[in-house]
Parts: sequence; C-alpha cells; structure tokens
Amino acid sequence: MAGQCHNRQARETLVKNAPKTYLEKESVRKERIEIRPRVCNGKPVMKGTRIPVTGILEQLADGQSWDALLKGYPEIMEEDIEAALLSRHVF
Repeated sequence: MAGQCHNRQARETLVKNAPKTYLEKESVRKERIEIRPRVCNGKPVMKGTRIPVTGILEQLADGQSWDALLKGYPEIMEEDIEAALLSRHVF
C-alpha cells in the first residue's frame, strides 16, 4: 500500500510539473520518443526501444495502470509514459 501511495504522489508531481507550452511538450517528446525508419516501420517508439507509443497509449486506454506498464516494460520510466501522453496529438 505504501508503494501505491508513493506512486500516486509521484504521478501527482508529474502532472503538476508537466510541460504547459507547446515548446515544452515538444522538448519532452524529443527526449523520450524517436522515429527511425527501420524500427517498427517508422512508427514512433520509446527512445532506445522497440516499444511503440501507440502500444503504450492503447494499454492506458484499456485501463492498464502505470505500475503495470512499468513492470511489463522495465526499460521505460514514468517520464516515458508522460511523453507518450503528451505526444498523442502530435503523431
């Protein structure tokens, strides 16, 4: 239970400190998301991985928790999920 409380506090902090302007959002996206023609047919993926941004967004839309995503994809961090959410209107 304490871990859940900590994660909730961490998420609330992320939301509170989330980028507000387009340029801030674009900066976060570029730091965490990349497009490479030879990876996933050029679809946006989490930087340094083959994890498609759309896969993260679909799982969140299906009700998957951030904790479950982080356990299922140990190579990503909360900031990557935030970047995926911020980028949903860009791609």
